Parts: sequence; structure tokens; C-alpha cells
Amino acid sequence: MAQISPRRKRAKLSDQQEIEEEASILSVTPPLKAEFQDLNIKAFLSNVTYLIGVQDNDQIFKDTFEASFINTQDIETINGVPSTLKKFFDFLQTFRSTLKDRFLLNQQFVVVPSDSSGELEAGSVAHSVQLIGFTQTGGKKAKAKATIVALVTIQVINCRQQIVLESFIEKLEEL
Repeated sequence: MAQISPRRKRAKLSDQQEIEEEASILSVTPPLKAEFQDLNIKAFLSNVTYLIGVQDNDQIFKDTFEASFINTQDIETINGVPSTLKKFFDFLQTFRSTLKDRFLLNQQFVVVPSDSSGELEAGSVAHSVQLIGFTQTGGKKAKAKATIVALVTIQVINCRQQIVLESFIEKLEEL
């Protein structure tokens, strides 16, 4: 029986199979449930990222996203403007409807504690996510990569911890 070279085998893969193969190399496991009494922002952001990348049901995504914020102690947004959090959620919904068959490529956290002990009682978490999938423009399907970076800060105000969405940046590019 003749063997197919890896190059020929790869050429036979559809775009969908190619993305699935690429994603399978990076093991993606569902994050643990976020425990906000400990202000585990990394777990929360991982959970949101997992939902963005994997959860196809928009209603489940919406309910889980809203519940995650309701379960936190206090949520503020940029300069205390609540619409920013809604803007972030609206962007995620648009992003989810634009990029189909999504797979998580990469996820990184940078934690910047505000005190020298390294405890995250107050400080910032920069969260970068890269996803790959397909966009549909003018009836034509195209492979695309999306990058989202969110900066989340924990502040201690009047002895209470607050989670603040400082900013987010998004970029969607066709490959």
C-alpha cells in the first residue's frame, strides 16, 4: 500500500480540517469555574475566553457572561461608565457572529500586582487572546484571525475590592 506524503495529505484537508488540526495541537481545556470571593480574575477571563471560542449558543454565552459579572462584588467600567461593559459585551456578540467555527489559538496573562508582596489584592491583569475561524463576506468564506486584549484592574476603594474593565482592543484580519 502506497504511503501518502505529509505534504500531499495536508493538501487534501479542507480549510475546516486544517483549522481543527491546528487547534488540536494546542490543547484547550475548559477553565475552572471562577471563584470571585478570591477575585480570581484569570479564571474569569479564561471562562469568558472559553465561552467566546467554544460556546456556540448565543443565549448561553449571554447568560453566563452576565451571571459572571453579577456574581462579582462590584463591577465598574472605564471611569465608572456602565455602558463600557455593555460595549464590551456587544463587541463580543458581534465578534462571535462574525467569526464562525472558532478555535482558541493562544491565550496569555500578564499580572501586575500593585504592591511589592506580589499579592493580587489590587493590581492589573492584561489578557490577550487569539482565535482563528472563518468570516463570510459577500457570500465568500475566508479564514480569519482575531486578537482581543483586555486590561482589567482590581482596585481597593474604601476597603472594598472592585473589578474595573479599563479597556479592550480588538483586531480581525483575514488570512
